[in-house]
Amino acid sequence: MKELKRNPVKYCRAAPRADNIHEWTAVINGPENTVYEGGTFFVQMFVPPTYPFNSPKVQFLTRIYHCNINRHGVVNIDILRDRWSSSMTIARILQEIVALLYDCKPENALLENVAEQYVNNRKAFDAIARVWTLRFAH
Repeated sequence: MKELKRNPVKYCRAAPRADNIHEWTAVINGPENTVYEGGTFFVQMFVPPTYPFNSPKVQFLTRIYHCNINRHGVVNIDILRDRWSSSMTIARILQEIVALLYDCKPENALLENVAEQYVNNRKAFDAIARVWTLRFAH
């Protein structure tokens, strides 16, 4: 938490629950010049007692149209899986999530059909993602 205060992550704020240090809530504002701009996305992070040796579980509570975030809000980024190391921080995780909002990673897709649309019909992907942002993230 000290790191987040010293070096805040652009578009994000996050803190643990007052009654449970292992449950964090983050608020991510949709980055400018993205289809998510203007949206407010709530993200829950479950930080295990074994952190930093094991990665947190990260889940969007706000619905979002994105190939790396499934219908249950589960986020698929490599630093939470095979690239995890004990030097990773909550701030780094938030930076990676914001980076996903700028650019999907179809190679790590949880939703193959959305990844295919992102690659093959970006205009349609952008239109749907924008509608979802306006509908669910306001």
